[in-house]
Amino acid sequence: MVRDCFDVFPHAIPTLATAAANVAYARSLRDTLDAICAQLVETAGLAGAQIFLVDASGTRMRVHGAAPVDRWPQDFAVRLEEARHRGAELSSFEALRTGRPVASRRRKAQMLADPRWAPLHDQLD
Repeated sequence: MVRDCFDVFPHAIPTLATAAANVAYARSLRDTLDAICAQLVETAGLAGAQIFLVDASGTRMRVHGAAPVDRWPQDFAVRLEEARHRGAELSSFEALRTGRPVASRRRKAQMLADPRWAPLHDQLD
């Protein structure tokens, strides 16, 4: 499910702001964004969260924050791009293109059954 977390969990905003401020003072951008994702996972009870930055063309993205950190390997963005080049449909790009949240039922099962998502199958188990 791709959704704007602040629409779903408006109470998370102050918590995330505090986490970001605490980490930003002493660490890198990546550490700060990882901390924001970790706080979101804890506050909202999510399995995981990522922060993506998209280039000006809107066609290429990089992971800049994730939680839990041990679930997202350094080459996650490379694998995601590979899946995309194989024709996998990324809900994130659909949300960016339309400006609307995208929610999918049984998304994980669909992705695991789709060979276009093979580069990320081990991350979805």
